[in-house]
Amino acid sequence: MEFFIHLYGESASFNTADARFEKLIEPFLEKMTHDNFVHLITVSNENNQIYGRYASINANDKIMSYARESLGKDFDYSKFEHFEFSQETPDSNNTSSDESSNEDWEI
Repeated sequence: MEFFIHLYGESASFNTADARFEKLIEPFLEKMTHDNFVHLITVSNENNQIYGRYASINANDKIMSYARESLGKDFDYSKFEHFEFSQETPDSNNTSSDESSNEDWEI
């Protein structure tokens, strides 16, 4: 797990960060430990190719849906100024969504 997080942290482009998140991070979020999440949030905060990409908040929301339980309610996110996530992210890893929420989108 740590090797995958390390590779993700070494992403040299937005596209590489997207691909590595999809293949190396997201499938393993439910298996990550407290230390894995701290490392993952740290590398996400330090690499501008991770935090500067379009998909970063969505990816961070996915991370947070699992990390909150592991890290606990007193974890200090303020030292990770580039690790942004929605405040509305659920405290559980329930990924079901309301299909009607996309009805107002215009293309």
